[in-house]
This record gives sequence, structure tokens and C-alpha cells, in this order.
Amino acid sequence: MQTIISPADAPKTQRIEQEWYGKAIEPPYVYCFTLSADGLEFCAARKAPALIHPDGQCGAFQEELWRYDAAEFFISTPDGGRYMEVNLSPNGAWWAAVFCAPRQIAPGYEGWIPVGVQATGSSNSEGWSC
Repeated sequence: MQTIISPADAPKTQRIEQEWYGKAIEPPYVYCFTLSADGLEFCAARKAPALIHPDGQCGAFQEELWRYDAAEFFISTPDGGRYMEVNLSPNGAWWAAVFCAPRQIAPGYEGWIPVGVQATGSSNSEGWSC
């Protein structure tokens, strides 16, 4: 089995060159997952200007980031019964939720906000990274 998680001292960058429907993305997105003693780190970047949620603040939880530019990933239970979606804005705002089916919040996770998340980001006319 291949993993996309690399050690913190040797990060491996991945590229996303096509969108969901197969259309080419230019310039591509790049991302990296690393695992260290501090936890899982997710980084993403793109050499293009970003459309950022107007209420999003660096390091703060913000709903509806998906309506704007955001890097996202999903983590599923082995049986596929639940999954967590995580969004990260180019300015460092973040959001996460646990679902039991597509777009259905899992029972007990209504209004849940994870603790311990640290997020940063930077964005300008030439690109962004978070």
C-alpha cells in the first residue's frame, strides 16, 4: 500500500493537475502531508491569486470555506461509515466536520469544533500557501 504521508524531515510534495471532472488545472495545486511527533501537518499552495472567504481569519475556525478557494482533504473510517472533511483557506482560516453520509453531520458532532488545530497561510497576487 502506498502512503501520501511523508516524514517531517523528508516532505514529499504531490500535485493536482486536473479538477474533479478531468479539466486541466493551470497552474496546478501542490500539497504535502507530513507526520511528526507534533501530529499530522497538511500544506497546500498554488501559484495563482486566491478568492478568500471575507470573514475568514488566520488560525480561526470558519464555516463555508468551500465556497471560496480552499485546500481540502477527507479522512474515512476503515468501514467507510464516517468521514471527516477538513478545509484550509489560503489565509489560514480552517474548518472541519464529521459526516456519516455525504453532507450529513454525524450524530453527536453537530456544532463540533476540533481543538488543537493550528493553521497559518499567506496570499498575494502571485499565489498562496497554507
